[in-house]
Amino acid sequence: MNKKRHNLKTTSLGLISAALGVSIAFGSLPINTYAEIQNKQEVTEAKVDKDVKLSREDEIKQAKEELKKYLDTFDESVIENTSIKYENDSVKEEIKKSLKRAKELLEEKDIDDAKLEEIKKIPFKKVNGKKQGLFRDYTHKALVDFEVVGDRNIENPHNHKKYIALKDNKLKIKTSLKELPKSGENDKVFLKINYVTKEDFGNTKLDATTTATPKYKKQELDPKNYTIKPVEDGFEVKIEKLPENTKIVKPIVLLKLANKTYFENGDLVFLNSKESAKEEKSIITKFVIDKDTFTKTVNGKEETVKMDVAPFIQNDRTMLPLRYVAESLCAEVKWDNSTRTASFTKDNLTASIQIDGNKIKLSDGKELTMDAKPVNKNDRVFVSLTNVSKVFNLTNGDTKDGVSQDIEWDNDSRSVTIIKK
Repeated sequence: MNKKRHNLKTTSLGLISAALGVSIAFGSLPINTYAEIQNKQEVTEAKVDKDVKLSREDEIKQAKEELKKYLDTFDESVIENTSIKYENDSVKEEIKKSLKRAKELLEEKDIDDAKLEEIKKIPFKKVNGKKQGLFRDYTHKALVDFEVVGDRNIENPHNHKKYIALKDNKLKIKTSLKELPKSGENDKVFLKINYVTKEDFGNTKLDATTTATPKYKKQELDPKNYTIKPVEDGFEVKIEKLPENTKIVKPIVLLKLANKTYFENGDLVFLNSKESAKEEKSIITKFVIDKDTFTKTVNGKEETVKMDVAPFIQNDRTMLPLRYVAESLCAEVKWDNSTRTASFTKDNLTASIQIDGNKIKLSDGKELTMDAKPVNKNDRVFVSLTNVSKVFNLTNGDTKDGVSQDIEWDNDSRSVTIIKK
């Protein structure tokens, strides 16, 4: 029996060696070497396949086979799942209409160029590393009912949104889903947890022009390192083990519509509030006149942030973009277009500025008068350096006056430095 196996193995390797033009000695072959040969053979075959131009008939046949294979995985009942929250009422109907159209195309005999392209665009596929597919696009117009419950008191410096801190290694997920298995236990509906290391979090560039969730470099947490149990209104996830350098985790719930096509939803959760508070203890922000970037230094680590406007000098006053100043100081920013009022909340105190006036109204009932009206430039509100200090209750001065202030003007470099302690 052993001899037959040996002969079979050497014959197989001999064929491979002939196909690839390599010399292989008979006998024992390391697994990794054999794998390399297999990979080379696959690459060779793939290249041959790519070079072979299909006839039109074969191209249509192949496109229809791929479509049928995809539609065979389609779960139509998911469309009506009440746990899916569509962007608007028309999205669900568009999905149904497109599904009907896909089935019709599969049965059609007369396929012209337009219909062939239509067929090709329906199934999920990767083209040059980019995920594509008609129904995949639809899933981006809906979210699975999902919410991480807790106090949102951790500000992400990358998008200035508030997030929850992981408490006692547990997080509560509120959802109308009746079951929520872990990744690997069920491919129809499941929860997976990604994590981001401190290093990858720190290497993410700041972009103050957007509030979208940053695209972090992430890794999936091994499902054996967390548990899920049902609780009232949802589920409790307990994380048993995390890499020591983890900064944030992202639980994601996925509901399968078809092959590699999922409705999903997720949220960032920071490891703990103490760590976040420590990291934001010291923030130094520097704006330079006529420059559309500013530097933000958090605990000694400097990052450059892109703006869509730049500070300027008008009537001998240094005008700063109020939103970027506010966000650099970790203040919450809101804009009321109906009243043309900008409000900024920091340390439980809200300052409101109606940009056509010269008053700053504080939530504690006080009212301050500005030395100059705000300026609306490129849809951004600018206020003078002196008024910035009033809004955020900061001291201000000049680098040459010998007094350390919260806001310092440097005439030589034409820059403003704001220190948040």
